[in-house]
Amino acid sequence: MQLKELEYALDNYYNHWALKDSINSLNALKDGYEALYDTGGSINYDGMPHGNMPGNPSLEAVCKIGDKPEEIKKDITEKRKAILNIHRINREIEQALHSLEPPEEEIIHLRHMERMDFKSIGKATHYSESRIKHKYFSAMYKILYLVCEKKVSTK
Repeated sequence: MQLKELEYALDNYYNHWALKDSINSLNALKDGYEALYDTGGSINYDGMPHGNMPGNPSLEAVCKIGDKPEEIKKDITEKRKAILNIHRINREIEQALHSLEPPEEEIIHLRHMERMDFKSIGKATHYSESRIKHKYFSAMYKILYLVCEKKVSTK
């Protein structure tokens, strides 16, 4: 993970709606694939539909899946891994944030949750803009180290 990726992850961490949208999108794709792949036993994985009465979803599923059941299984697995990875990164970021000193944690919060620029953060915290930048990047590198090295500890 690099600094830009960490900034993006922090934006997602603080912006719960965007994160929920990302997870919901991944879940919808995964569920859609699973719905196509698992037709409740009406396909005997020999590629042939069994029972093609009107309204029977097995024929539609076979047409949508075609020759690609392994690709669909792989895509479902990738979507599951992506969702778990988002949750894992958020837990690591949360632990890393709690290991920061209170002023550093506040600066990260103001920057990513409140979307404040360095000058505004300086006014709010009574530090100079250059001091805020120094504290911000110092905190970001601490988080980056803790997340990447998985040496996260709580206060």
